[in-house]
Formats: sequence, structure tokens, C-alpha cells
Amino acid sequence: MEETVDAGPVAAASGAWDRMREAAGPDSDRLLIPEGPEPEKVLVRRLHSGHGPALQEDDVYNASWVYFDYTTGKLRQDSDDSAPEYFTYTPGTTIKAWWPGLQEMRVGERRELVVPSDWAYKSGARVYLVELNLIKPK
Repeated sequence: MEETVDAGPVAAASGAWDRMREAAGPDSDRLLIPEGPEPEKVLVRRLHSGHGPALQEDDVYNASWVYFDYTTGKLRQDSDDSAPEYFTYTPGTTIKAWWPGLQEMRVGERRELVVPSDWAYKSGARVYLVELNLIKPK
């Protein structure tokens, strides 16, 4: 029987959120926001390595995330505002940019995604910080 790969209780994600907020700021030089026009493709940078199996297509997972406006750097939304959600890692589900951005990500890994507007529901470019908390067994 497979076991759930878990970085800790999702409901008690305060430790993960402390790490996310620490990585996010207040020092803007910790973010990989290029100067000039928004990128044409999703840019991915690993901030912290994870462990265990890598996220694969059709895996059900939970992630902590925050996103910032690319132009202003202002915090726009974070997953701490709602109950823990589970997503299926499949093209066309959740956030379009997460398909390339979370590819082969491991539990506990933290990544920064710089996302052009075309990949962000045409609502302006975004910068995401994402930490993979859990992959449920199939």
C-alpha cells in the first residue's frame, strides 16, 4: 500500500506559510521579477528542494501559494484565505501556468513562477510562490 507523501498537516500549514511569506518579502530582491515587459513564457525558479516522488500527471495534490502582481509587486491573493484545496495535476485544471511550473515538483519543494498575462487568465502577469505540501496516493 502506498503512503501519502506529506510535508506536514495541511490544516496546520502555518510553518509553510511562515516560510512562504519569508521567501516572498519584504525584500523584493528575493523575487525573480525581470525588469521591462512581462515574459512571453512561464519562468520557473526552484527556491527550495523537496523530497519524495515527483508530481506526475493525474496526481491529486495540495499546495500553499501566494501571488503578486508582476507590475506593482503587490500581494494579490494567497491560499491561506480559504480552506485547503486539492487539485488534480492535469492540463486545463487549476491554474494554467501550474502545468509547466509544477512539473516534476516534489513535496516540500518551493518554486517561483513568473507568469505572462496569457497564462494568467489575461488578467495581467503574475509572480507565484508555490510550495507543494502533499501528493495523495493513487
